[in-house]
Amino acid sequence: MLFLRSSGNKEINVDNHHEKYNALNDKVEVACNNRVGRHTVAIDDLGVNETVLAEDALAHVLYPNRNGLNCQHCCKRLKSAVPCKRCSGVAFCSVGCRDEAEVSYHNRECEFQVINHSYFNWDDFNLI
Repeated sequence: MLFLRSSGNKEINVDNHHEKYNALNDKVEVACNNRVGRHTVAIDDLGVNETVLAEDALAHVLYPNRNGLNCQHCCKRLKSAVPCKRCSGVAFCSVGCRDEAEVSYHNRECEFQVINHSYFNWDDFNLI
C-alpha cells in the first residue's frame, strides 16, 4: 500500500501500486497510440471509490481573498498566522510551513507577492 499526502495533509492511498508508476493503481496501464496519444486504460475492474492515481500537486495558488485566511504552503485554514520574515504578502499556519516554503519556493517569489496578486484578474481563471 502506498500512502501520499495531499496539501491538506489528508492521507490518500493506492492499495496496489503499479510496478513502474508508484502513484498509479496496478489495475490501470499506461498506453499510447496515434489517435489519442498517451493515456491510461483500466485492465481490471475498479471498485467504487477506489483510488486510481494519487500524487502531490505540482503547484497551487490561493485566491487573493484567501490570503490571511489559509496557509500559503499547505492551504489549511489559519488559526493563528505566522508571517514571512521578509514580506507581508503571505501567512503560514506554522513556523514549519513557513520554513519549508522558504527553502523550497517562497525565497524566489517573496519579492513579487504584490505583483502576483494585483497583476491577474483572478475571475478569468476557472480555479477549483
